[in-house]
Amino acid sequence: MLIRIGYELIYECPQPTPMMFALHVHPSRRADLVIPDDIATDPAVPRTAYRDGFDNICTRIIAPPGRLTVATDFVIADPGTPDIVAPDAEQVPVQDLPDDVRGRVFGVLGMLVSVASFLPIIIVGPISDLVGTTAVIFVMAIMVTVFMLAARRVPALTENPWLWGLIYGLITYVVMNLIVVPMRFGAPLPPSTRAIITQLFAHIVLVGWPTAFIARRFLRA
Repeated sequence: MLIRIGYELIYECPQPTPMMFALHVHPSRRADLVIPDDIATDPAVPRTAYRDGFDNICTRIIAPPGRLTVATDFVIADPGTPDIVAPDAEQVPVQDLPDDVRGRVFGVLGMLVSVASFLPIIIVGPISDLVGTTAVIFVMAIMVTVFMLAARRVPALTENPWLWGLIYGLITYVVMNLIVVPMRFGAPLPPSTRAIITQLFAHIVLVGWPTAFIARRFLRA
């Protein structure tokens, strides 16, 4: 079976705009392409390609001001094999989950949303350009893990999450700015007042308190 695939994406940009597309066929199926899935732009612009963590082929461009069209038209062969399914798989409604499982599910979701998602967005801006995004996330992951391990050994840390979250947020701020940054540059950089406020907010509100409350819920479940 041959499947024809195509698209035409039209953008209006008021200024040069970086763009990233994930529009290519996955490498696992590229051998089935009958006509290549080359991307065409009008006007023509330079582009670079790379593979992301899921092995998708991504394209990066800088769209010029004005109208930009991104299009392709290709054909792929497919044997028509049905997707693999698990007919006996069952999805348990949240309200029917056992209490212990529910607590762990919500705890993990809260940790991921509060720390893994918002932390890079807030902190990566002012810090990652200096230290590196990977280093920031790695250090923060260590800090969260340290608190969780400490709370397991010292249950008092789970008694007052507002207090201990505040304290731990301040500790993470000090560690980042007086240890991590100097390790990279040899001396602490003099931050601006705005940077201090932003980083204190991120470390306390998005690291310290979420970590303390998740530890309280997770370790006392």
